[in-house]
Amino acid sequence: LNKGRHGVPLDKLPKILAEIREFLHDLSTDLGIEDDSGWQGVDFRNGSLDFAAVKNSLVDDAKYLTFQQSARNVILNQPDDRISRRTRSQYAKIATPIDADEVVDIGLPQEQAGVVQPGEEEQFEWYELTKQAAEQIQALAQAKVKALASIQGIIHSVFIENDDPHFQLRELSSQSLIKC
Repeated sequence: LNKGRHGVPLDKLPKILAEIREFLHDLSTDLGIEDDSGWQGVDFRNGSLDFAAVKNSLVDDAKYLTFQQSARNVILNQPDDRISRRTRSQYAKIATPIDADEVVDIGLPQEQAGVVQPGEEEQFEWYELTKQAAEQIQALAQAKVKALASIQGIIHSVFIENDDPHFQLRELSSQSLIKC
């Protein structure tokens, strides 16, 4: 964060870190990886805010590789059925506090590298998140999707005299509210 500049404004720092933490939590939740133990910043380096985020609990290699691939798909804005729109939107929120000319660099272990230890920077692939890219991701994540399907449920509420007339249905099996 803020590479090539002098320091990071303190009002931005906690906001960006909170969005990163929330993104890691959402991604873990989407993939069924227990996230009660949280994440920890390690291997801080000088020059900018540069650190590695490490899960506080052990994760087996299969889940680790799934996490890396899904994170890569979110970063590259590629389809992945395992990832929710909320997680994609949360990834874009990381760039909310930065200025238009700033960049957040995100490194992921190279696919062939397997499990990478903190400090092995040469084994990372780096991606840039700009404010403009985040706005595009956010727009796609929040876009309405029209679909034809059938569901069973109980009508929960009806909004007739609204700019967007609709009703909400409580789906029988999951008890989720679905806007129709």
